[in-house]
Amino acid sequence: TLSRAVGQRRARELSFTAQIFTGAQAFEWGVANASFETPEALDEALAATCAQIAGNSAEAVAAMKDLYRLAETEQGIDLLWPAKPRRITKFLTLTNDSLPFSQGPV
Repeated sequence: TLSRAVGQRRARELSFTAQIFTGAQAFEWGVANASFETPEALDEALAATCAQIAGNSAEAVAAMKDLYRLAETEQGIDLLWPAKPRRITKFLTLTNDSLPFSQGPV
């Protein structure tokens, strides 16, 4: 939410005033992950990020999406576990096996 990203006071100010802010301000306040000077620089960074995500396991990415959705609603993993245990198990297996410092299952 906006209030989590920028704090309650700034979120209220932005909401009540309908203030427009720049990409640089959005980055500075934590609303955006980055800010770019040109559309071309944005396109390059976007392509690199997409390639990096696409290079990861689709099952792991899907499991992380599920976990982040649950965290955002503060429902926790217990609600997801009965519905999609294979995704989570696969993610944990891939993560543990792929870490150089892993000592086996956690």
